[in-house]
Amino acid sequence: MAIEAAERLTPSGVLAELRACDLAERAASARRLELACLWADLHPQLTDLPFASTAGAEWFDEGVAVAADAVAEFAAVHGVATGDGRRLIAAAVQLRDRLPLTWEHVLELRLPAWKAELLAHQTRPLGDPASGWVDAQWVCWAGGSACVVPRSWR
Repeated sequence: MAIEAAERLTPSGVLAELRACDLAERAASARRLELACLWADLHPQLTDLPFASTAGAEWFDEGVAVAADAVAEFAAVHGVATGDGRRLIAAAVQLRDRLPLTWEHVLELRLPAWKAELLAHQTRPLGDPASGWVDAQWVCWAGGSACVVPRSWR
């Protein structure tokens, strides 16, 4: 929006425009996470092939189970360092696979992606049961409507 047009906005118009920008940013960030998952799915680490045991470590990215060259390409297109691309892919896959409640909130634009990424990085070393418990607690804390804790966790 041009500066001249922005100056004609009323206070409520400014807040409405700000809200629209926030939703657009959440949608773009959620889509970025979806694309990171799709990229990871399209470029799996090929450790089950016969040559994998003799291949150089530089061919694989142990952190995200994605071919290392694919991580580098993803990061380059995204305009970030390879390490940042690796962290984004790892967070996206962690959210989708191990933190499904949080993932759902991100896709529904109820939770900003940056908050979900922080949770994904913190829960990465945890086992699946612990990650599931954190996922349920986080969604309740972050304002989620589904705050039912499974009986097995009580």
